[in-house]
Amino acid sequence: MFQLNTSYDRTDIQSTIGGGMNDYLPHKNRQVVGICMRPDQHPDAPDILLIGANERVYQWACVFCNQRFPIPAFVREDGDLWRYVGPLFAEAWTENRAEIGIHQLRSGRADIRRVVFLMRFDDPRFKLGG
Repeated sequence: MFQLNTSYDRTDIQSTIGGGMNDYLPHKNRQVVGICMRPDQHPDAPDILLIGANERVYQWACVFCNQRFPIPAFVREDGDLWRYVGPLFAEAWTENRAEIGIHQLRSGRADIRRVVFLMRFDDPRFKLGG
């Protein structure tokens, strides 16, 4: 499907996984099918995904956090290219105001509603079903 550390444009990504061209959590058939993170909005990408206050995005973030299976993840590079960083899933998440405050300071964003901690499918800490 995708090669690790290879860059793709959003057309290539969308034609492979589906979902919206401009969504950072593209979704299809009631599932989130990918993650597209911009470093200016997600400075700790690909390890941490910051979810803003937009209700639609928040709802899809909740879907993603409950899926419990990895999906293709990309980090934006210069221009319109997105580097594939592997299959990631939500290891944990928080809406704790103190934790959010830390990430607001790091990112310069005031709209963070949820912090999602991501894990690669091939991480040795990953255990299927556990």
